[in-house]
Amino acid sequence: PEPEDGDVLQWQAYVSGSTCVASGTVTANACTCIIPLNPVAVSDTFLSFCDAENIDILLEASATDTTFIQWYDADNLTNATLLGEENTLAVTESGTYYAVALNVPNDDCFSEFVAFEVANFENPIADFSLSADTICLFDEINITFVGTADSTATIEWTFENANIATETGNEISGISWTAAGTYEITVLVTEENGCSDSFTQSITVSSLDVEISPNVS
Repeated sequence: PEPEDGDVLQWQAYVSGSTCVASGTVTANACTCIIPLNPVAVSDTFLSFCDAENIDILLEASATDTTFIQWYDADNLTNATLLGEENTLAVTESGTYYAVALNVPNDDCFSEFVAFEVANFENPIADFSLSADTICLFDEINITFVGTADSTATIEWTFENANIATETGNEISGISWTAAGTYEITVLVTEENGCSDSFTQSITVSSLDVEISPNVS
């Protein structure tokens, strides 16, 4: 049968190849550890920012009345640094943070770790070049996207009152206008993580009106 708490047990040790024997007694200590329930995330477990100069948020988790929460910077107690012992944790840097529940009083029995990720993504850069920024009526220009974005990005163009001939990848060609004036061209770049940037540039379209002076001889 398994020993119970307080039972006195006898042990013996033998040396291989020898008649020497050692013996003694030991008192059994039964393990009373009850694994607590995992913390419940109150705040989102994934929070993202776009080029944030300053991150200032609170992570929050709840525990049962018989447990309390500790926060760590790793998912094990051997290599982790204790960051706090409240239901909330103030965070000022991106990274992964872990909440764990322990029994009250602390008997070194702890739950599974619950991860909270705080990400700070770089914004894409929206930019484009024009083959000309002043044209005559009905003339055509070409546009090339020269910004930076990851492979998940979508690129949306807005042309004010323009006619577009072809659009291939990052290049748009055969753009023209049928009325003189100043028009705006805008590009909006949005990445899958939600970060975005836009850029707007104006183009002037001149009229074809020409004054002809009579030639008097």
